[in-house]
This record gives sequence, C-alpha cells and structure tokens, in this order.
Amino acid sequence: MAKAVWDRISDGTSQQKGRRLEALLAFAFAQVSDLKVVERNYRNETEEIDLVLQIDNFSSRVWQKSGVPFILVEAKNRVDKASQPMVSSLITKLQTKRGTARIAILVSLAGFTEDARMQELRFSTQEICVAMIDRDQLEKMLSADDMDAELESVVRHALLR
Repeated sequence: MAKAVWDRISDGTSQQKGRRLEALLAFAFAQVSDLKVVERNYRNETEEIDLVLQIDNFSSRVWQKSGVPFILVEAKNRVDKASQPMVSSLITKLQTKRGTARIAILVSLAGFTEDARMQELRFSTQEICVAMIDRDQLEKMLSADDMDAELESVVRHALLR
C-alpha cells in the first residue's frame, strides 16, 4: 500500500499532495512498534500539527525520555525546500507543548535550505530536536527491511548533530 501511495506522491493539487504525504507518514509511523498516531491535523487555538505520535511503550529507544510522551510531525510536499521559518515554527510548537514533546520530525520531499539546517542547530543547547527527513531518506526508510531501526537511526543522528 505504501508503495502505491509513494508512486503517486507528486500527483494532484498542492492540497492533495500534502494530504497524501500526511497519510503515507501516518501509515508508516503506525508501523513503528513504540509509536502510535494519536492525532492527524491536530488544531489548537494557535496552530496545526500534521501528526502527533505518542510513545506507547517506554523502552531503550533513542526517543525515550520519561514523561515526554509525544513526537510532532510536519509534512511538506512542495516544490520549494523547507526554509528557516518552517523550522522556527516547528521549534516553537515544541517549546509550547508544556514539556510533553522534545522531538519533532520535519519531512520535506524537496529537501531543506542551509538556513533551515542552521536554525535547528541554534537550538541544540535545549532539550529539543528537529529530525529532518528529505525524499531520499524517506524512500530509504519506507523500503527498509527494518523501518523501526531506520527511523531510530534518523532520530539518533539528529540528536547527535
């Protein structure tokens, strides 16, 4: 099923492409043994979050930290690379979750600007991290024999960056 969606990831309007990527990510992250998708297109008074993942099995995974149950996910299926303001917005979302999220995953099929990558590093002294996944990394993750390990590797590298 993921392969069929991946093959059509660039088809349709901007909204259709965005929704298709969100659906693909929701399906993929639901396959990771320690995570479950608890919200899609979650809206509160000030923002929207594409996906909210809940850590539902506290184990030795790299994303584990007692009392921090959520991972935020933003999906960008656009022509332009994800920019510094997009990363800043996601960092703000992490900072305003009352300590319940410290990791976010930003998926941008077009990749990332250098300013976007540098913006994430500016916050590396805090206990928050944005793991950035581009088209090649997502394709590698989706086709991996062990998607759990592949996602953990991506998050680990982001945390150690």
